[in-house]
Amino acid sequence: MKKIIKAVLIIITSIILIVIIAGIYKFNYLANQPGYDVDGNKIEEVHKSEVLSKWFNLDTTNDFYVKVPELKINCKITQVIDSDSLYYAKGKFSVGYEKGKVFISNREIVTLNNSTSNINYLVIPFSVSNQGSGLFKYIGLFKLNNKAKTINHIDSYFLGDRVKIDSIEYDGANNIQVKIKIHTKNQAMSEAPSELKLLEFKVRDGGLFGFKLLK
Repeated sequence: MKKIIKAVLIIITSIILIVIIAGIYKFNYLANQPGYDVDGNKIEEVHKSEVLSKWFNLDTTNDFYVKVPELKINCKITQVIDSDSLYYAKGKFSVGYEKGKVFISNREIVTLNNSTSNINYLVIPFSVSNQGSGLFKYIGLFKLNNKAKTINHIDSYFLGDRVKIDSIEYDGANNIQVKIKIHTKNQAMSEAPSELKLLEFKVRDGGLFGFKLLK
C-alpha cells in the first residue's frame, strides 16, 4: 500500500512540476513575442488614424470623416496612398445599395488665415465615386482642432462631374478662386476636360458663400 501511495504522490508531483514548467515556458515565450508585454499578457492594439498622423502630425485614435453630400452620410478616410506621382487619401462608404469611395489630394489643401494656434480652417477638395462612371468633385471646408486632435467637415460645394482642378488661390482674407477645367459640349466624358472656368467664393461664419463664375 505504501508503495502505491508513494507512486501516486510521485505521479502527482510530476504532473504539478510539468504544469509549472509549461507555465514558465509559456510566460517567457510570450513575453518575448511581439504583441505581448513583459508579463506575457497580450497587448491590445490601439487604432490610430493614418491620415491625421501623416498629414497633420496628430497622434490620435480619432478618425477623419468626410460627409458625402448627396447621401448625407460620413465616409471614414482610412488609407494614405503615397507614391512618386500620387499623394492622396481615400475611404469607402456603403449605405443600402449605394457604395462608393471618397478621395482627397494632399496637394490641394489650403489653410486659411483666420486660424489660431489650436484651430485651423482648411479648404480641402474631395471627389466622390459610386458604382457608376462619375467622379463628382467638391470643395470642402474643414475645421482642424489641434488640441482635441479632431477634424470636422463643416460645408461643401459641388464643382462638377469629372472636372479637373488647375489651381486654388487664396487672397489671405475671405476670398478664394478655383480654376477648373470642365468638358465642352462636344467632348465625351471619357476625355480629359479642356474648357477653363474660374470660380470665386467666400469663406466666413464657418461656411462657404457667394459662389460665382468669373469666366
